[in-house]
Amino acid sequence: MCLWKFLKGGAVLAAAYFFFKEEKDIELLMATFALCLIGQLIYVLKQRYFEGFYRVYGGFEHSNPLAMWSYFCSIPLLAAALSGKASWKQSILYIVGAGAGAVIVVLTVTRTSLAIVGLGSAMIIGLSLMRGVSVKRLIIVGVLCLGGLLVSVKAFDTIYQRVTTTNDTDANNDLRKVLNVMSRAMFDDHPVAGVGWNNSAIINSRPYPTYSVILERWASKGDRNPANPIYYRTNPQTESLYWLIISENGLLGIVSWVMFCLITFLWCVENAITYRNSWAGFIFLAIAIVLCFAYGHSFL
Repeated sequence: MCLWKFLKGGAVLAAAYFFFKEEKDIELLMATFALCLIGQLIYVLKQRYFEGFYRVYGGFEHSNPLAMWSYFCSIPLLAAALSGKASWKQSILYIVGAGAGAVIVVLTVTRTSLAIVGLGSAMIIGLSLMRGVSVKRLIIVGVLCLGGLLVSVKAFDTIYQRVTTTNDTDANNDLRKVLNVMSRAMFDDHPVAGVGWNNSAIINSRPYPTYSVILERWASKGDRNPANPIYYRTNPQTESLYWLIISENGLLGIVSWVMFCLITFLWCVENAITYRNSWAGFIFLAIAIVLCFAYGHSFL
């Protein structure tokens, strides 16, 4: 399964390398982003209002990757709409797509993603106005502000309830930190190549006690679940992508991943500088910004 995912990821990168040659290719990419976000929004609205899900997950396995994918697509779409080159027809499609992505993030009720989509959108709006003020940009910004206000009013109670939840943020009760300790233990035992792809979710649970006992000791304190082995046959994994890579792939994996992050980010920065006077350069800048957010978010 893991090998299949990496092969698909490699195929996507290869396709992008050979496909994107002209600005019209980027326009097609932005249109695809917009249509995908609109389709996903319809799906998550069904989950929220017809199926009763508090935190929607759409076509993903969890709310968090859905939120990350949504802001990854919506922030460049906002840049495309504000770039100055897009026609009114294109701008409307891009804005609707970006708005759909923002609404999806709100419906996932993912706190970090909510902050990222807000901060990222503000950065793109500010940078676009620094490139020049026009009637079209002001209209788009006004529509965005009005739409954001309406969505915030509608979803205020849900967002407030989620943001003020402290049960999983108390330093003494943070399950995520314990899961990171389990990953660190796997790395200490297998520092070069880790425990192997998709293996951390197996060996961190019973009947293998080596790493499960870390969670069991933590759970035995206070009012948490009793440290009975029967409860620990399907232990959760770390939510940090970096700790997951370290535990499963060791130094070889994490060094390769960091190199990938640096190469993709620097490539976007290089293109943003090279084409700084064109709309494509502004989109590359937006992608560089969202990459920073996504790579940082993956630590959590």
